[in-house]
Amino acid sequence: MAEGGAACRSYGGNSRGEDPAADVKELTTMSRKLVRPRDNRMIAGVCSGLARRFGMSAGMMRLIFVLSCLLPGPQFLIYIALWIVMPNENRYATVR
Repeated sequence: MAEGGAACRSYGGNSRGEDPAADVKELTTMSRKLVRPRDNRMIAGVCSGLARRFGMSAGMMRLIFVLSCLLPGPQFLIYIALWIVMPNENRYATVR
C-alpha cells in the first residue's frame, strides 16, 4: 500500500510525469503578448508573432497558414485584420 500511495502522490509535475519545469515553460510561452516581431518577418510578421505566442516555430506557423489557404474561408481577411490589430514589437516596448 505504501508503494501505491507514493505513486499517487503529486510532486508538482504534470499528469504525464514530465518535469515540472516543462509546465512552467509552457505557461511562460503562452503568456507572451501578441505582437509582430521586428525579426523573422516574411510579409508583416503576423505568422511569426502567432508562432511566438503559441510556442511554435515561425516556419511551422507559416506552413499551417499556407495549408489553411487551401480550405475555403476568410484566411486572408483574418491575416490582414491581424496585421492591423497586432502592434509592432517596438511600439509595444516603448508604450510599456
